[in-house]
Amino acid sequence: MEIPDLRPYIKRYDEEARDYKEFDNMANDFKNKTFLTKNELLRIAEWKLRRLYFPKHRKEIEKNTDSLIEETTEKAIKETDDKTKVEILDELLHGVGIPVASAVLTVLNPQDYAVIDINGWYALYHEEKKLFTSSDFKQYINKVREIAKNQGLTAREVDKGLFILGRNMRKQKDLNSTFLV
Repeated sequence: MEIPDLRPYIKRYDEEARDYKEFDNMANDFKNKTFLTKNELLRIAEWKLRRLYFPKHRKEIEKNTDSLIEETTEKAIKETDDKTKVEILDELLHGVGIPVASAVLTVLNPQDYAVIDINGWYALYHEEKKLFTSSDFKQYINKVREIAKNQGLTAREVDKGLFILGRNMRKQKDLNSTFLV
C-alpha cells in the first residue's frame, strides 16, 4: 500500500492528541543536550508509556544511577548508527526498551527520528506487532525517513501521521472482523 499524504493525519493528531504539546515542550527543553538526566529520562518515558505502563517502568528506570543515565545517553547520542543507538539505551539502562529508546532519540532530534509504536508499524507493514527489536527500529526509521523526504516532512511529522493512519487502519480491521463473526 502506498502511504497517502500524511498532512491531514498530522493535523488530526495535533488537534486530538493531548500529549503532543508535552513532546514539543520536551524537544524544546532538551534541545542541544549531549546527555539526559534521570528526571529527563523519566519525563520522556512517562510521555511515551502514558500512565498505563509508566508506573512499572518508573521503578525500573529509577534503579539506574544518575551517572549511568548520563553516561549511557551521552554514548547513545554520540553513536552514528541508529540500530546501535537504541541498543545502547535498551541494553544498558533498566526500564528502557526499544520504544522508549526511540522516544529519547526523537525528543532530542525530531527532524531525523520517530517513535516506534504499534500504530505506525501497522500503517507501514499491515502487521500487528507489540514487541520491537533494534532491527525493527532500523527498518522503521529508514522507511519513515524515506516518507519524510518524499513528502517534505520531518521524521516526527511522519511519526504523528503514521500514528493516526495506523490507528484508523487497526480500528477498521477490528470493525471488519466483528462483522465477519
